[in-house]
Amino acid sequence: MQVRARLFVVLVMSVAAMTLFAPSQNVCAELPDGIVEVARIEGPPDHKWFGRSIEMDGPRMVVEARRNSDESPSLFTFEKRSSIWVETEPIHPPEGSADMALEGDILIVGSNGANDACPDIPNCDSGAVYVYKRTPGDLWTIARRIVPADGQ
Repeated sequence: MQVRARLFVVLVMSVAAMTLFAPSQNVCAELPDGIVEVARIEGPPDHKWFGRSIEMDGPRMVVEARRNSDESPSLFTFEKRSSIWVETEPIHPPEGSADMALEGDILIVGSNGANDACPDIPNCDSGAVYVYKRTPGDLWTIARRIVPADGQ
């Protein structure tokens, strides 16, 4: 049985870094020999839990971390250029973040801190979804914000 994986991610969150691994040749599920380190990416010193969640699509990668000062999330975007992962524009989602999905130039980020779908209920945390679009120059802008109509 062959495992067809192009990239493995191993998180070393205690030192605010993550390491990317890839198979150097066909990797057998029973004998994972031939796995090599391809990159080590350090998180910023003012953040922790670098790699708390990761989304990858082709040459793009988004990595979540939390600010040391207030636990608010930051999303760090990377683009693979030649064989090097280059950090591009960071994203600071409003209202916290939960899950994310990346496909091409579209990044969808779930936010569990939004309350505007149920304004009469304090801290209802109805949530919102932010759709980001990558523009030329590696900038990510909010293209759309979606909230549940019924607050649930």
